[in-house]
Amino acid sequence: PSMLQRNRGHIVTVASVMALAAVAGLGSYCASKWAAMGFHESIRFEIRRLGKHRHVHTTLVLPYVVDTGMFAGVRQHVRWLVPTLQPVHVARRLVAAVRQRRAMVVMPPLLAYVRFSVVQLLFCLFRFCSLHPRP
Repeated sequence: PSMLQRNRGHIVTVASVMALAAVAGLGSYCASKWAAMGFHESIRFEIRRLGKHRHVHTTLVLPYVVDTGMFAGVRQHVRWLVPTLQPVHVARRLVAAVRQRRAMVVMPPLLAYVRFSVVQLLFCLFRFCSLHPRP
């Protein structure tokens, strides 16, 4: 609320690329990341509906596995294609995204194309409709 009152601010939500695609054995983790992404999108739509989107910005950050110890021992089958991310790299990309006012950052970018389902198609439709409200 204070960002809206000041007409200035930036909200950053860090979830995971697992918000885009579920993986067997990680149902709870994927669901929590999907929830974070959904909550973020809801806030973004509310800011836009209030007409504050030019001054209060949002960035959704969806990294792959970050080398923080949380995933120690996890076997990655495609490490050669999608390597574990270093925390410093993720932090730098996050700061750059905020400075550039990017709406979403997927790390690595290849994973932005991991899955385009009917659900994502509906999200795109909802985003389009929210950008162009009826008079």
